[in-house]
Amino acid sequence: MNPRSLSELAEHILCILSEHVSITGICPTRHIRLTTPFSRRLPVLPVTTPVIQRPTLSEVSCAHVTMLRSLQLLAHLLVTSLLPRITTATETTVTPGEKTRDLYIMGLYPRSGSWQGGESMLTASLMAVRQINSTGVGNRTKELLPLGCCKLKSWQLSGVLLAVNLTSIIGVYKCDPGIGIKVMFHQLFTPPTKMAIMGDGCSIVSEVTARASHLWNLVQVSYLSVSPALSDKAKFPLFARVTAPDTQTNPVRLLLLQTFGWRRVATIHQSYDLFAATTENLVRLLQEANITIIRSEIFMDDPTPHVKSLKDNDCRIIVGAFYQDKARKVFCEAYKVGLYGSRVVWLLPGWYDAGWWLMADPAVDCSPGQLIEAVEGHFDTGILSINPRSERAISGWLPSEFTAAYKAAAGGRHLPGDTIVSQGYDAVWALALALNRTQEQLTGECSSKGLEDFTYENSEMARMLYNNLLQVSFTGVRGPITFDANGDPVGLVSVGRVQGGEKQTVCVYNPTRPTGQRLEWSTDTPLLWEGGLPPRDSTMTRTEYVTLSLPLYVTTCVLAALGVLLTCAFLAFNIVLRNARLVKMSSPRLNNVILLGCVCTYSSVFVQDAGGEHGVLACEIKTALLAVGVSLAFASLFAKTWRVYVIFTSTKVQRRVMHDGHLLAIVAALVFINLLVLLSWWILDPRTLQVTRTTTVEAACDDVRAVHVDQVHYPELNDSKFIGLCIYNVALLSILAVVVTLTVDSSLNLRHLLNSTLVLLGTTVTQCLIFVPKVGDGKPQQCSAHM
Repeated sequence: MNPRSLSELAEHILCILSEHVSITGICPTRHIRLTTPFSRRLPVLPVTTPVIQRPTLSEVSCAHVTMLRSLQLLAHLLVTSLLPRITTATETTVTPGEKTRDLYIMGLYPRSGSWQGGESMLTASLMAVRQINSTGVGNRTKELLPLGCCKLKSWQLSGVLLAVNLTSIIGVYKCDPGIGIKVMFHQLFTPPTKMAIMGDGCSIVSEVTARASHLWNLVQVSYLSVSPALSDKAKFPLFARVTAPDTQTNPVRLLLLQTFGWRRVATIHQSYDLFAATTENLVRLLQEANITIIRSEIFMDDPTPHVKSLKDNDCRIIVGAFYQDKARKVFCEAYKVGLYGSRVVWLLPGWYDAGWWLMADPAVDCSPGQLIEAVEGHFDTGILSINPRSERAISGWLPSEFTAAYKAAAGGRHLPGDTIVSQGYDAVWALALALNRTQEQLTGECSSKGLEDFTYENSEMARMLYNNLLQVSFTGVRGPITFDANGDPVGLVSVGRVQGGEKQTVCVYNPTRPTGQRLEWSTDTPLLWEGGLPPRDSTMTRTEYVTLSLPLYVTTCVLAALGVLLTCAFLAFNIVLRNARLVKMSSPRLNNVILLGCVCTYSSVFVQDAGGEHGVLACEIKTALLAVGVSLAFASLFAKTWRVYVIFTSTKVQRRVMHDGHLLAIVAALVFINLLVLLSWWILDPRTLQVTRTTTVEAACDDVRAVHVDQVHYPELNDSKFIGLCIYNVALLSILAVVVTLTVDSSLNLRHLLNSTLVLLGTTVTQCLIFVPKVGDGKPQQCSAHM
């Protein structure tokens, strides 16, 4: 007979017997169908009894409970004696002398793939199983199952049933969703019935198994899965975990960024929902805190172009989210492009294995030394893996005692994931406490069923077990452990940092403390910064207004003032002796324009190269004075040379006469053209003006005319020799000015000194070449007669 039908029949016999001892409210109306080889011959037996509300534990005395147990045992004996031949198979039943029965739990522990810590987690989990099953561990363990009804006896790993003595481990389970769901289905259809599922360690596997496990009414407890999606109770109604999702570490990351004053951040994550959801949550928090997201990179397998993009965009503070095998690739590429060192800070998940950058990986072409250099100084955030305080856990062990016991159980081997094995240990204790509370609840309700009677159709017991799991609160080797409504743990968050090639816990985040005091910095492992200060989040751009040295400025201004006085002296000479033959034949009006241009060039020295917030305006004024001054001077020289050229190269008998008005019009036209070019430069590129180009063009034109009139033998008219000297002088000084402007850019004082010297020298030499010969050749009698 099917055990379930046998139990139901015994319950109904119990109901009938209970009516004779005046115990009511035990059994509702139901129909019983026996599942046997002869079930077709047996009719459906309707058993109808009054439906009365079942009394609570406070309403039923201890004597009644004892009588109920006795009647239940009598009912089972009656059934088994009346129907000995129609029962085909039964599971292990309780005999009067038996005190323990077995509970089977399916375990999912990956040992290869993206995360390979299944063996270390299994070792810690079995340590907890032995303690729970043992009677000599301590009073706390003895109190765990006070009813003595059940015993955690066996475990599942990759579909292989392991006995208590664990003589061997067979099979390898990969961190892969397809393999994970296959292993789970295989165990669901393989006896015995499992009470719950422990695992998985990979979030991508837990997401697919937890979607299906609740359909078998199985509570699933993960020891490591951190995907935020697993908090969705609509999709995963019977899922819980002892490791908080990565989204719970995002407030810690935000607080770290604010603590160090980092306002510009970049992100890079692997294209899995686990990392995408965490990154999206972080981006939302950063935007609310007015922190700028410079770049957000996503990669599937090869992070090379994405790491280079971070480097090209000058990203200094980078939050990464990827599996540790991809972390080695990311930091290898970061080493190649130089995205590491004291000026770069990486923030990573805290659930990687210890020394993950030193693990052999054929997919990474960087040496261990290069990876050690690349990962130096990075932070990680994760749920605290070991209690920093010396508090005894529910098992009676101190954190140090647990660590020593685990090392002994692992045979001294360094296994992947052994830095967080406390999570596998505490997960088993949390499930055992929930089972204990469930059995107490069943006993308190005088239920005829115990945990050993669980079937995959028993949704009521599954929901009872899950609710009790959420109410579990105890001290594990990681510290206090409680669960929220989503089945996520509420606990401390550790902040680790690699310093000197070794990961150190530098800070602990306590969410229960007041705002502003939640980060508890360690005094034993303080933060070490190059230069004593944290790096900046970007290349610093600082605007400074540079002013000239006052002594230098005064000196150049005095020299420019003396030049203006010299120009005024030449102007007075030209005006007073304008009717003298020597002056009159050289176009005194054009001479006045030349001297006016010299005054403009001298005046440019008075304008500083940079003057605070008016530096751009000063630069434009200085450029305009130089352009106008040079245009006036050399346009006048060009006009004078043009007049002589036209007069003495004409083939007509009657020589052509050119008045001063025509020459002034030529000067005005040339100045207008230069001003038009200058205005165009101001509009298109006001900060990079090159006024030397205009002087170069005019100098070339004047030089051609000077060559053609060099043979004119009228000294009063022929200034070609001096004009040629002026052109060569200004051309040489203009070239020097261009070189100075392009090469001397770092020192404002030096640039101003050289430019002012060239302007003063060029202007003084030009006006002296034009006017000193006239002053020296002027006859005193001519001057006296004119006076």
